[in-house]
Amino acid sequence: MGYFHASLPVRPAIRALNRDRLSSYGLFASRFGPHSGLRHITIPTFLLPPATFVGLVLALYTWKSFMMVSLQNKIIYNPYLPPSARHDKISDYTKYLYGIDWKEIHMKSSDRTDLALAVASVSSESNVPWAKGVAYHVYILYCQGNASSLPPRLTDHSWILRKLKTNFGEKYPEFGKVRFTEVCVSYRGYWTSSGRPSEIGINNDTRAAVDWISQLHGNTYPESGHGSNKTKPIFLIWGQSIGSGFVTNLAAAGTIPLHLEPSALILETPFLSVRDMLEALYPEKWLPYKYLYPFLRNHLDSHRNLGTIAAHRAERGLKPPQIFILQAGRDEIVPEKHAEALRARCAEVGIPQETRVMPRAYHNDAIAGGRAHIADFVMKHTAEVILRERSE
Repeated sequence: MGYFHASLPVRPAIRALNRDRLSSYGLFASRFGPHSGLRHITIPTFLLPPATFVGLVLALYTWKSFMMVSLQNKIIYNPYLPPSARHDKISDYTKYLYGIDWKEIHMKSSDRTDLALAVASVSSESNVPWAKGVAYHVYILYCQGNASSLPPRLTDHSWILRKLKTNFGEKYPEFGKVRFTEVCVSYRGYWTSSGRPSEIGINNDTRAAVDWISQLHGNTYPESGHGSNKTKPIFLIWGQSIGSGFVTNLAAAGTIPLHLEPSALILETPFLSVRDMLEALYPEKWLPYKYLYPFLRNHLDSHRNLGTIAAHRAERGLKPPQIFILQAGRDEIVPEKHAEALRARCAEVGIPQETRVMPRAYHNDAIAGGRAHIADFVMKHTAEVILRERSE
C-alpha cells in the first residue's frame, strides 16, 4: 500500500478562529503584520488609565529598588554633611577644647588611601615628662558616625580627656602615672582623608589605625618589650552610631595584635545591623527597601559580631571585652529595642555589659550628657585592668 500526504489549512484556520473569537469578546484584538510576523495587542480605551498607573508604579518601585542598591554607599555615608564638613579645621574649635592639644596626623591605610587622624594625649601626672615613668598607657580608638567630621566632635572628647587628666590620679593614686591617648580616625572620604567610604574600605581604615597605635606604642616605649617595668598598653575602642558597627567589626575580625586586644568596647547609640535599621526606618510592608537586604554590601552586624568576639576570646583563653552602651532615651533614629537586643545578646554569649541611658537625649545628643559616664567608665575600667594584671 502506498502513502500519500495531505496538506490541510488546519493551523491558519485555528488562528483565525481564535482571533475572531477573542475579538468578539471585546477584550483585545491580535493581528499579524503581512511581513513581520509580529503580534500586535490592543486593549480597550477604558483600561488604559489603570494599566498606565500600574505600569508607572511598578517602574517607580523597580527604579527606587535599583537606586537603593546601586547607591547604598552614598545613602549610608554622608561625609559632605554639613557642606563645610570637608573643610573643618581643629584650629577653628581651639577655644572649645578645654586646653587639650589635638594634632592632625596623616597615615596610610592598607590600600595606600591617605587617612587623617585627630590625636591627643594627657597624663594623670602632668608635671612629669610624658614618656617617663608611665606604667600603663591607655589608648582609645574612636570611630565616628556617618556624617560630619572630627573637629566638631572634639569638644566633648576634650572634656573627657581633661577629666581623665585631673581625676584619675586623685581617684587611683596607687597606680602612679597613667597616660591616656585618644586616636580619632577619619574614615576614607571624610574630613581631610582621601578615597570613598564603604564598609570594606573603612574596615581597612580601622585596622590601619590599630597598626598605627601599635607602632606608636613601640616607638614611644622602645624598652617596654623586656622586664617587669615595661609600659603596658590598655586598649579601648569607642564607636558612635554607625561607628559602633565598625567597632564590633574590628573586634570580631581577629586581626588586632595580642598586646592590643581590646579590653572594652564603648558603643554610643548603637544599632543591631544595617538590615535591622532598614526595617526600623521603613516598616511599611509595601516599601521595597527592607526586602533588599540580600543585595546589601554594607552589613555592620553587631549582633553577629558579638557572638564572634565571644567565641574568638574563648578559643584563645582570653576574657571577653567589657561592653559599655550609651543609649539615647529619645533616639529618633535607632529604636530602643536595638539596645535591648544588644544587651540580651551580650548576656547570651557571656560578655559583661553596662548601660547608661540619657533619658532626654536624641540620637546625636547622647554624648552631651553621657560624656561624664564615659569618662567614669574609662577610669573605672582602667583601674580594674591594672588591678587584674597586678594580681596575676
